[in-house]
Amino acid sequence: MKSKRGLMLVITCILVVLLNVNLYASSFTLEEAINWGKAHNFELVNLNNKIQVINKEMELLKANTDFLLDFGLELTRQEFTVETLGNETKEEMDYLQIGLSGSKVFNLLGGTSIKYELLVNERDPFEFEDIKDKTQLKVELSQVLYPIVPIEPVREIKKLKNDLEKAKLEYEYQVGSKEIDWLSKYLELNYVKEKLKIMDENYTLAEKLYTQSQLQLEVGEGGKSQALMAEVELKQAQLQLQQGLDTFDSLKESWYKDLNFLSGQDVALCEEDETIESLRIKSNSVYEEVIKGDVNLLLADNTLLKINLLNTVLTEEQRNWQKSEEKIQIESFGNYETLDEDWIIGLNLKYNILDGGAKKVSVQEYDLQLDLLELEKSMTLDNLKYDLNELIKQIEAQLLNVKIKELDVNRADLENATWNEQFQFGLFTENDYQKKLLETKEKELDLQNELNKLMIIQARFLHFLTGESLF
Repeated sequence: MKSKRGLMLVITCILVVLLNVNLYASSFTLEEAINWGKAHNFELVNLNNKIQVINKEMELLKANTDFLLDFGLELTRQEFTVETLGNETKEEMDYLQIGLSGSKVFNLLGGTSIKYELLVNERDPFEFEDIKDKTQLKVELSQVLYPIVPIEPVREIKKLKNDLEKAKLEYEYQVGSKEIDWLSKYLELNYVKEKLKIMDENYTLAEKLYTQSQLQLEVGEGGKSQALMAEVELKQAQLQLQQGLDTFDSLKESWYKDLNFLSGQDVALCEEDETIESLRIKSNSVYEEVIKGDVNLLLADNTLLKINLLNTVLTEEQRNWQKSEEKIQIESFGNYETLDEDWIIGLNLKYNILDGGAKKVSVQEYDLQLDLLELEKSMTLDNLKYDLNELIKQIEAQLLNVKIKELDVNRADLENATWNEQFQFGLFTENDYQKKLLETKEKELDLQNELNKLMIIQARFLHFLTGESLF
């Protein structure tokens, strides 16, 4: 008996810690926990870093098309031979050149580039007199007149923008998916926590019955069979309670690991939460509304189809650029130097007569990519329709589960009213009555659990359609 009481004391202490852990640790609300997870979950951090890398690559490309300016300074010493009246002497002279040079690329017509250089040449004794006569400005200008396609840096930026949009869609989709997973774990933890309370009451009742059976056996009022049955029920209650504690620990550890919690952080488990109720109303109303709509329109905002569209638009643009470059290329150019006041203007015309079919193959490659993207879209749409139908089936099945649990609770309420009257007349013991009340509590808890499962499936349905964050 002492060992059983000791075990009960240990289990009770564990329950106090587990079920009231928010009293001893830094506790988050559900919303705070989800926000922490969005900022620290390993997968989401990696996806967010991917977005930041693409942004930095875009900034670098844009910087390379901006005004560039370099400063240069060159100091040289020259030794030369001077012949005077048949005599040769060695002399030295120092030269100094100071300059600024730079360039700028514009995405104007087919591309405009400007190069400029400002040089000041001086020699010993570096008096910097008549500086105007020693200063030279060189300007080079080129302008692609045809074909009118974006310059290479702009094309790269367009491609990076496309990658950025896809990365953002993927990140948003994963955030929404994680939010639902975390909410599901929270609700499951809450369910197990409440279940543990019932298990604890059941264990207390089983121990009470076991103690009574032992006392009756000692005074000869009860049989061994009754005592053994009470012991079996106690062992079963003990096993259920231990399994419940293990399940609670495992769920919490898995959830906290996914949230990437620090040591000492914890979530306060509440039966009612505004975040949950808001999502419950939203997901239920959206489901009832959209289920009536056209399937193709419902799937229009699906993340996979959005990504396919982004890839298709970019590939079409790239194909058109490549196709345009098959034609004649015309470029104007001009140079000007201030020191000699020389200038040049010209027109450069180029047509590639033979290239071994390289450009034609490049265009065909883009055509093939477009065909594959169209096939991908068709297959994705078919798969999404199937997945959507499966989600709807799950929701309809879960609605039936909820209805069954509601009927079960209603029946239990009616039975309890009858049992209460019979208990008042002493037709059965208080222990039997307490067992019945615990059974009713468990049925009510199971009903709430099925309602939560319904909300989770409906939330997945909503996320499946939009791919967006739900909070």
